[in-house]
Amino acid sequence: MEKLLSMQRLGYTIWHHMLLIIGLMIVFGGALYVYAAKMVAPSYDVSTTIVVDKNGSNGDQSVSDALNASQYDTQMLATYNDLLNDSALYATVATNLNANGYPKLTSSDVQKMVTVKNNANSRAFSVTVEAATPKLAAKVANTVASSFADKVKTVIGKTQGVKVADEASEDALPVKPNAKLFAIAGLIIGLIIGAAIATLREIFNDTVKDPEFLTKSAKIPYLGTIKVSK
Repeated sequence: MEKLLSMQRLGYTIWHHMLLIIGLMIVFGGALYVYAAKMVAPSYDVSTTIVVDKNGSNGDQSVSDALNASQYDTQMLATYNDLLNDSALYATVATNLNANGYPKLTSSDVQKMVTVKNNANSRAFSVTVEAATPKLAAKVANTVASSFADKVKTVIGKTQGVKVADEASEDALPVKPNAKLFAIAGLIIGLIIGAAIATLREIFNDTVKDPEFLTKSAKIPYLGTIKVSK
């Protein structure tokens, strides 16, 4: 039976089923918290910063030479970024990791772990690695940095120096999953389901609640109300 609940009646319905709603919120919130904290494998991320420096720069260069050098630097930064995202680099990294206790990692696996960021006109590149353990994340980040340095020397030449400004550390806290967010999501889900159940119960409840039901729905004339003392 289709009914249109007024806001007042809906509020009363929600209040009448408050224990059910709170119970569902606790159940879903607790269940998702335990799932995130105990059943989902944690994920860690660590970062290392690579700085590319041009050796042998001349402080007495002309304006024209300075402009050419600036354009050259812009092009070189784009080249460094390409090298840090090159699949061949990660094939080298995977080979290195395979020789140091991680035989199941492929170049594709390694590349999926790595995120490279570079601000405009900056010689610093941030390499962030997300992995199942902090030890693996740090190992991958530092191996990427060292392999990149070797790649730059081979491809570009010794005029460019690569320095690791901030080496990745194994001391990291898990970034995923966020158990608190899972718990909050569970509370919201419990609230929605509880409110839906309460509303459906009210909609399909055909018991007589007021004189309006008798006169409009049941077509019975309303004569009066008899109060029953408790």
